[in-house]
Parts: sequence; structure tokens; C-alpha cells
Amino acid sequence: MMDSQQVRQLLAVVIAYDNRKLADANILAWTEAARRGRWTLAEAVDAVHEHYASQSVWLMPGHVSATIRARRQDLAQREQAGYQIAAAAEVRELVAGVGRHVDDVAEHEPAPVPSKWRSACPHCHAGPGAPCVRPSRDAAPVALANVHPSRLNVAAS
Repeated sequence: MMDSQQVRQLLAVVIAYDNRKLADANILAWTEAARRGRWTLAEAVDAVHEHYASQSVWLMPGHVSATIRARRQDLAQREQAGYQIAAAAEVRELVAGVGRHVDDVAEHEPAPVPSKWRSACPHCHAGPGAPCVRPSRDAAPVALANVHPSRLNVAAS
């Protein structure tokens, strides 16, 4: 966000184009517009140059805000499109990698059992290599992502 000193710098650029008179009221008004529009000095100066490169109407803060807003929206759309292209390429790469990984796994030994699952669980009685489970009212026991603390104690000893 621009401060009043940066607004003075911006208005110096504007004055170079249209010879307006600099007054405290102008600085206050333009500072408020810059705050509301969250302008940066670079964005605002570029918007002033763009305005006077294409039109001769008296520049108002709303012109600067509109130009900055349009540029930010355009940049956001371009970034979104770039992200979507990158995401699609990443998905294709991951899918291709899965096929390679499956082939690699088939040629090698199975992955080792995590150390936390090498022993039986004294709490739920899950066997070595099997995940811990919790009871379920509706169906078979539900496998847990983590292990019971008592199983970790057994694995640590």
C-alpha cells in the first residue's frame, strides 16, 4: 500500500503529463484511493503512463484503480491457466510414473513391514505385519492409520 510520500511521487508523474496543481487535498484524496485500491507505486505509475499513452482525458484515481484491477485480474487468470496446464502435465507424469513403479515393484522384493507393525498388538490383537484395528458396530473391524500405544511399546522393547 502506498503512503503519502509515494502518492507525491505518483502525482509528480501525473503533473508531468497534465500540469495539475499539487495541493494537500489532492494528496489526501489520492492517498485514500491508493489505500482503498491497495495500489503499489510501481502499479500506479505504470497505470498513469498507460492512461496518457492512450487517452487525453483528465486522469482521476478511478482510472488508476480500474487499470490496476484489470491488470491484476488478467494476471490471476493467466496464473490460473498456467496452473491448470502445469497440473495436467503433473497428473500425466504421475500416471506414467505409477506404471513404471508397478513394474519396478514386480521385479523386486515386497516392501519391508514398518517397524511399528512388526510385532502383534496387545490391545487389538492384530498380528505382525497387520494394521491395528478398532471395532465397528456395522461391519468388520476398521483398520487404523496409526498403531495403538501399547504396540509401540512392544516394538520399542
